[in-house]
Amino acid sequence: MNRFLFLLFVALITFGLVFFVKNPDALENIWLWLIGFAGGILRFGQEIYAKIKEGLKKILSKEEEQTNSNAIESQSVTNNLKHGNFDGLKVQLVRVSQDYETTIGMLYLNGQFTAYTIEDRSVPQKMPGAGRYQLELLESENEVTLDYQQLFPSWFTQHIVLRNKDNSLVYIHCGLPADMPEEGIMVTDSLDTNLDHDFHQSCKNAYSKVYIPIREALQNSRELQFVISTEIVQNQNLKAS
Repeated sequence: MNRFLFLLFVALITFGLVFFVKNPDALENIWLWLIGFAGGILRFGQEIYAKIKEGLKKILSKEEEQTNSNAIESQSVTNNLKHGNFDGLKVQLVRVSQDYETTIGMLYLNGQFTAYTIEDRSVPQKMPGAGRYQLELLESENEVTLDYQQLFPSWFTQHIVLRNKDNSLVYIHCGLPADMPEEGIMVTDSLDTNLDHDFHQSCKNAYSKVYIPIREALQNSRELQFVISTEIVQNQNLKAS
């Protein structure tokens, strides 16, 4: 079998040599055909590359437009808060640092630093992105609401929650009970957690300063802006006043 294939191969080579010796124009035609075929492959590859490049350009352009849009919206809202183009209650959360577990922020009411904020990064759906949000009083009562009514009987009525863009609710709270940090934005006067009792008291103090003016604004149908932004600032040992 191998001998037959070898003889067939030799016969084909011999036939080809004889054919091209007697028909030299055929060799030129085959060469031109090969060049044309290679050119077609090259043009096809260039078209595919151009389409892929155009598709990637459109995707990157959309992402850049979305990023710029978010940045412009955040900057516009921040400028309004800074320059007083708004007569209602202005609430701004500025995230200033983070590690693998938590994000630290600073909360301002009408431009005045009021409390630190702590957010649990292990629950990303409870960490709204930068932008403008609505605050509202939670209409339904649950066990946490009843706990807070007992904890702050003189002024607490309903929980203040942030309406996230996916329509989920994010609590603003003081870290009590123990599982509340996973529910949203915790406020505190101090970031020193060495003494649990003092830290919990700092959280309660901060919560009253944040909760009461926001609740009054919501109950009196006063216009309210809540804005979240992210900035890099140097560490500051501030005590909320």
